[in-house]
Amino acid sequence: MRKVLLATTALVAMTGAAAADVTVNGFYEFSYTSVNDDRTSTYDSMDDDTEIHIGYSTTSDSGLDYGM
Repeated sequence: MRKVLLATTALVAMTGAAAADVTVNGFYEFSYTSVNDDRTSTYDSMDDDTEIHIGYSTTSDSGLDYGM
């Protein structure tokens, strides 16, 4: 009986997750800088910046909206 109850609970939990709204977005930025003044200095630089955003939202059976 306990195994049937756990399987049923897992099935109900997955049904709620299937109805959720999941979003994934982000960006990647790369820059290269080269400075040479022909006198005293030569400067090279490489920089990068990355962000990934994952969002989740759904509505419960009672009508409560929640997410992260």
